[in-house]
Amino acid sequence: MVGRLLRLANWPFTMLVIMPTNKQLMTMQPEDAGAESRHLLRLWSSLHGARSALGSAAALLFACSLLITYQV
Repeated sequence: MVGRLLRLANWPFTMLVIMPTNKQLMTMQPEDAGAESRHLLRLWSSLHGARSALGSAAALLFACSLLITYQV
């Protein structure tokens, strides 16, 4: 159950947390690149790392559940 919740948590995390940063980056013009765009890219990278961690944690829980269930 916890694995499912972690797996599903990616969707609202992406929509509510990552998407606003992504929209800001998409509206920037290449000639406007500077400190603000660098900050947004670093933030975007960190947020995607968190999203990847959610998926990895879910996969780990699923694997542990399989091992426990089948006593491998």
